[in-house]
Amino acid sequence: GDLDGLETLDLSNNELTGSIPAELDGLAGNLTELRLSGNRLSGCITTELGSVPQNDFDSSGLPYCVVLLSGLSIDRATLTPEFDPNNAAYTAVAEVSRITVTPSNDHGATFQFLDANDAEIADFDSNRDGHQVPLEIGETTIKVKVVSQDQSADHVYTVVVTLEDAVSRYDDDGDGTISRDEVLGAIADYLDNLISRDEVVAVISAYLVL
Repeated sequence: GDLDGLETLDLSNNELTGSIPAELDGLAGNLTELRLSGNRLSGCITTELGSVPQNDFDSSGLPYCVVLLSGLSIDRATLTPEFDPNNAAYTAVAEVSRITVTPSNDHGATFQFLDANDAEIADFDSNRDGHQVPLEIGETTIKVKVVSQDQSADHVYTVVVTLEDAVSRYDDDGDGTISRDEVLGAIADYLDNLISRDEVVAVISAYLVL
């Protein structure tokens, strides 16, 4: 752990057992090559070790500890601030009441979707890509819990999504009235299962009032 000038370390094919020494993390900043395959090591590849440019981790059979997301998107909504793997808190304003949350992780982590009380949010439509989440008018908290392959580490990202009432959302020009084109937009979203029957009825009713 004190060899801070070390650039290359090849420990492959030595039948080593035990956990990966934590001291290796302190060397990772200067290492350009690290090989660990051909051993019987336990544990997982940390963020620090994963940054070593030349490695054989994919053939070592070791999972990654990395639980940071590489991407997070919500359809028909924009995250604020722009996604950063190291930032865990976001807000978004949704255009529809059934959104798709799509996280990604490059190291085989799994995802759990939780509400503000840490109860699981079921996938509303498993036939669609991503995780489908229905929204209530007002604020809905969605937590994306990322769990490492070996279940030893996790990280939580929180998004607070705001949804206006349907009439306000489809009033694109903000003039307080609903036009024919805005009604057609609501009907299209309803047919695509993005808003509820009650919402499309509210938009149509607001148009007919005129």
